[in-house]
Amino acid sequence: MEKQTEQLVGQEQRETPSVFPLPPVKGIERVQQWALRHQRLLLGIGAGVLVLAGGLLYWHLSQQKRAEEAALWLSRVYTYYDNGDYERALFGDTTKTIRGEPVRGLLAIVEEYGGTPSGKVAAFYAGSAYLLLGQIAKAEPYFKLAAASEAPLVQVGAYAGLAACREEEGKLAEAAQLYERAALVGTPIGMAERYRFFAAYCYELAGNAQKAAQLYRQILTENEFSDFANEAKAGLARLGIVVE
Repeated sequence: MEKQTEQLVGQEQRETPSVFPLPPVKGIERVQQWALRHQRLLLGIGAGVLVLAGGLLYWHLSQQKRAEEAALWLSRVYTYYDNGDYERALFGDTTKTIRGEPVRGLLAIVEEYGGTPSGKVAAFYAGSAYLLLGQIAKAEPYFKLAAASEAPLVQVGAYAGLAACREEEGKLAEAAQLYERAALVGTPIGMAERYRFFAAYCYELAGNAQKAAQLYRQILTENEFSDFANEAKAGLARLGIVVE
């Protein structure tokens, strides 16, 4: 378990190439873009799950046993998600046993342990898996459940997932608002800029040039040398605003 955790943490710490939104696309191309955008977020939550399963984080004593059980089941099924086997990640694998027990799927974990921290993480992964399978309607309730997590990292992922669902539905203004929510929650953990940019881009596509420009300018004001600075400048240029 410790070795597996170290590997995931190492992956999270590597520099991940920035992937920015492209002109609107449909279907699987859109969700593939979403997965690439949130690669670091997914790795970060994955590492956190395994740390929890290893007993390095604790919850209230009265709930500790259930929390540990949920984290254990989640650590076992995470490999399927990480390998892109989303069907088995969701529904489990009865053909494989670990210590005599079949691998439970994310849906079963959420159903039994949805009130625990790891249950909320499982809900995030279930939503992500459905989104990556193109089943938007099934993804949304799991993202909503994950948004109730007390962990900012999980909340950020949940709001970003809901935003992606709205993008797929063509509700770009709503998607932008959800990305703004993700940016707000993500501020203390250094993720505000990424989601502020996604919000600005969605506002731009929705025709709200004023709001898009406001967010693009905010990115530049807060850190003109950031990873998203050039993209913010490009956004302003598309809106006919010259940046000196």
